[in-house]
Amino acid sequence: MRYENKISLIILSMAFIVPLIIFNGTLDGFAPKHMLVMSETVQHGHLFSQEAEQIAPGFYITGAIINILTEIPTKEFVFLPIQFVPYLIVFYVFIYKISGSYLLSSSITLIELISSTNGTDKVFFWPHALGWIIFYTMLFIVFKVAERKNEEEWEFRILLILLGMSLAIISYDIFAVSLLFLVIISLLLFLLKLISKIRKENIRRNYLNILIILIVFDFGLLKFVYDVFIPTIMDKQLRDVTAIDKFLLSYVSTESVQTPLSELYISYPGIISIISLIKYSALLISILAFSIITFRKLRTKNPINFYDTIVCSIILVAISYASIRFFLAQFAITQIYLPGIICTIWLYRFSNKLKNWAIFVFLLLMVVVPVYYYENYSNNLIDMDENKYEYIEYPTYWYLENTIQSSISVSDELTKNFFIMHHEKQVEDINYTNIREHMKVLSIDDVAFLLQKSNNSESKYFIVNYDLSRMSLQNWKIIKTWKFSEDKINSNPGIKKIYYSGNIEMYLS
Repeated sequence: MRYENKISLIILSMAFIVPLIIFNGTLDGFAPKHMLVMSETVQHGHLFSQEAEQIAPGFYITGAIINILTEIPTKEFVFLPIQFVPYLIVFYVFIYKISGSYLLSSSITLIELISSTNGTDKVFFWPHALGWIIFYTMLFIVFKVAERKNEEEWEFRILLILLGMSLAIISYDIFAVSLLFLVIISLLLFLLKLISKIRKENIRRNYLNILIILIVFDFGLLKFVYDVFIPTIMDKQLRDVTAIDKFLLSYVSTESVQTPLSELYISYPGIISIISLIKYSALLISILAFSIITFRKLRTKNPINFYDTIVCSIILVAISYASIRFFLAQFAITQIYLPGIICTIWLYRFSNKLKNWAIFVFLLLMVVVPVYYYENYSNNLIDMDENKYEYIEYPTYWYLENTIQSSISVSDELTKNFFIMHHEKQVEDINYTNIREHMKVLSIDDVAFLLQKSNNSESKYFIVNYDLSRMSLQNWKIIKTWKFSEDKINSNPGIKKIYYSGNIEMYLS
């Protein structure tokens, strides 16, 4: 075995081991919510709730099948690396297809798998992670179609259609990405075909037929667009804090934006902002370098190969998707990541002048990505519990026995979802739909009331988790730990404390 291949194997082994260690006990606050729907699906034998039909029906059915086959409770899926190995393999194969280098592919795979602050989106069970697995598979097949001399290889096109339909019912986010990709690559290939009539170049057929089938499938058979997406973009409360405001509050200063709750929004230490700036600046330079080279190719009438077209499509998809997210009040700076990686790989493989730059970027990422995780961990910005948040279980039992179940209760996303999950142990034939009507995530008005910045006219239970380092609220709002606001909450004359466990306190207004 060549020395380079031995190093690649070692790095790939690290990609298998390191994420399982550093992400043990971490999760996205929304993850338990999906496991609840799976449990409900298993209990009733079909997609029982409207939410299950609207959001990710294929994902819930997949989880229900795994539960039936393995008899592993669905609530344990949040911490089981169910999707880890498929994600690693598919991503590695996709990167190798572009780079042609085992060493580079294994290094980028390691970077990809540790470039997060929790394991939900790559290691554990998550609809969008399964979506990325399907999407990377689709991109690999697109490469295979382009390499075949016979354009009538319909088995690949049928496979793309089947994967696209599967993606539509598993991850609405990544299905939107796949539709954008098909639109953009179809448009680019059409434009190149017009140019080729002048140069007499052979440009392969586009994917317009696949795009039309998937659009008809999505708009004709699925409920997400009509019942979730359109109502979401029409919701004015979604933009009560703009994407720019969230970015400034998180990475610049809470004093840079004047909102009633600026003090509560999570603000990252300067070192994290600097690391992010270095990382995304390097990737952005790679994107700009690729764009300049491709533009010069067009001006000088040099051939545009299929790799160029794919990379251009990925860049434009990221821009389009980030624009949609921006409208929905989310500053999606992370959309630079994938096109930046792909452009850097392209520079490494196809540009002799900028190959050293590409090597520098990859070495830089190998340093800043672990440092970014370490700084978040050392600044207590990662919610991690090796006991799998068992401390929430007993307060749930107390809540069930000592409160009025028909009353409204509110908490952060993670705590609320764990409370509902632990209901399952206490109540047979549990009706999650009914529970969700009475147990909700904290609104901005609720937070303002707790901090004595507004009045509350409705009696409700407030479940406050002081153990969390950061909390998710509605509409991608991330706030800092309640520990900074404990005195204000306990001195609030509009509420009274009814439960205390050291980690969780409950108040009644």
